Amino acid sequence: MNWIDRQTRAVFAEFSVYNPNINLVMVSTILVEFLPSGSLLATAQFDPLNLFSDISVNFSFKVIAEIFFVPFIVYFMVLQIIECVNSGLREYIRDFWFIIEWSIIGTAFISVIMFVLRLSAANQVLNFFKNTGGYGYIKLQHVNNYNQILTYCLGLCASLSSIKSLKMLRFNKNISILGLTLKECFVELISFSFVFFIVWIAFVQAMYILFNNNLSGYISLTKSMSTAFEIMLGKFDVTQYQMANSILGPIVFSAYNAVILFFALNIFISIIIESFDKVRMDAKNNPNKFGFLDHIVTKIKKLFRKKEHLPSHQDYKNHLSVFSNHVDKLIHYLIKVNLFLTFHFCCLSILKLSERIWINQSNSNSLKKTRKFLKKVHFLQLRKIEEERSTESG
Repeated sequence: MNWIDRQTRAVFAEFSVYNPNINLVMVSTILVEFLPSGSLLATAQFDPLNLFSDISVNFSFKVIAEIFFVPFIVYFMVLQIIECVNSGLREYIRDFWFIIEWSIIGTAFISVIMFVLRLSAANQVLNFFKNTGGYGYIKLQHVNNYNQILTYCLGLCASLSSIKSLKMLRFNKNISILGLTLKECFVELISFSFVFFIVWIAFVQAMYILFNNNLSGYISLTKSMSTAFEIMLGKFDVTQYQMANSILGPIVFSAYNAVILFFALNIFISIIIESFDKVRMDAKNNPNKFGFLDHIVTKIKKLFRKKEHLPSHQDYKNHLSVFSNHVDKLIHYLIKVNLFLTFHFCCLSILKLSERIWINQSNSNSLKKTRKFLKKVHFLQLRKIEEERSTESG
């Protein structure tokens, strides 16, 4: 133990054990830290690691699923690229499901990379055990890191895929109201989350500085974040804060609960409730026009529909030549129509002139007849007057 002196700040003990009954490797790390105050802080971490695939009943199904996983992700990515090209980049990015779908693709590809790295590391471990007869030591911490990243990515991919299943249930009115509510309050939640994170990280730093030397839940900043999040869920012990710092411990803990749990979370809930009331009162924001079968039918029709022919440069040239021919025909027809209208106008003018002449001739004949009739009437009247005079004189 001569290698431990006053300059020592930490002692790591790393070892791995293998249980052949359950085909599992346990990667163990024990850490003892020498704090500036003179006290010791011991932590331990035990991570199970499944490096060797067991031959069981479901082994063939597992291998087939792993083989088809990569082509399926590639096919899904190609579909998203085609949808982005057809709808346009702006419209595609505005959709909320764009984030979910590309997050699934990203985590899936990272999972494939980590799986390959873990598989190659497992082969190296097997070769080392064969060469040493099982009596050598090999460090498995890097393999454990690959396994943890693979687990996190697969878990995130599975959770996002479960969220994506809500897209299939959007035909239900209640599910559509839920989605529209989140869409309505998205901007307010983003601004609120920014302010909430600033306040929350301030409390995390304060608790990390106060309880770093006394509580195991605050040995690092990331561990302090995890402990602060557990307090939000109601998992805490008040007495340990009082024992760590009898004055500032209860004050900081009470202030954290008052600001984060009572004040911030109530604002968060009120934002969602206000958006929910808006969506519920607005009938236009709750479309339920199409059912599930109608959606499937429209998708099938869209899949088998003929693609529109995009005009090429030669097509534009052909259209220009056809347009010039049509313009020439139009001018020719206009000339013909102009000649016809001129002829028609001349005919109408001749007809009107002949009609006037006929009317004038007919008027002159009637005038002569009228004069003759008036002369006869005047002659008869004169004759009658002379006869009356002759009778009176006789």
